[in-house]
Amino acid sequence: MSFSSGTDANGNTFFTIDINKFYSSTPEGLSTASEFVLNYEASFTGNDIFTLSEAPNFLSVTKYFSNATLRMYGLNDTKAYAGTDYVDMVMWWMDYDYGTDDLVSFAFGDKTYSGDMPTSSSADYAVKSMGFWVYEGTGYAYKGSGTLTANFQSMTLTGNILNDYVTADPFSWSQIAGASAGNIDFNGTISGSDVTGTIDWANGREGFFDASFFGPSAAEIGGSYAAYDNENAYDNHISGTFIGVK
Repeated sequence: MSFSSGTDANGNTFFTIDINKFYSSTPEGLSTASEFVLNYEASFTGNDIFTLSEAPNFLSVTKYFSNATLRMYGLNDTKAYAGTDYVDMVMWWMDYDYGTDDLVSFAFGDKTYSGDMPTSSSADYAVKSMGFWVYEGTGYAYKGSGTLTANFQSMTLTGNILNDYVTADPFSWSQIAGASAGNIDFNGTISGSDVTGTIDWANGREGFFDASFFGPSAAEIGGSYAAYDNENAYDNHISGTFIGVK
């Protein structure tokens, strides 16, 4: 994934996002892997970007195509929302007219060099999240918060995030009272400045995550995750991202 920006012939500022991602997973009980390939390039001008009225730290972009609608959310101030200086996050939903969805959530920034990683002790990261939840044919967005603990001696990462702010309104993000996208428990292994592992979503639903440390001496963390209902994955699944700071 990469970002670039510039100015067009009319003097309008624009930015371009390139996404090229491949993922392969074999769900429990199946012998054949499911493979997902995401390859996008999209450009936006400043006029396409709006601040959400009921989630003012978030920015929204909506684009309409001949066969799909694209909704993308990002942050207008990572420091105000999550306290970070070196990592940011974006989530992206391509909703096709024929019923298929591509959900993409990712963190990006200035990764910690492997040689700058701590080798002892542990650190707690206060993290903020956002993502998409698809449930029984309806798409929701959500945000949440939690704590992740990195043990740099045992090279493990554990913790949880509670996504308890849910909205079905793509334009203002008004909260649905009492709704929750569920708690997520993380269990991962650190290798260099990267982390991979599994998640338990909403008490028993399985998933995976990957993350990296950002900034000097692993000052910050960011990553993405996905999970699905074991009994009904198509009608109950999430895709989210998180960033945080020590």
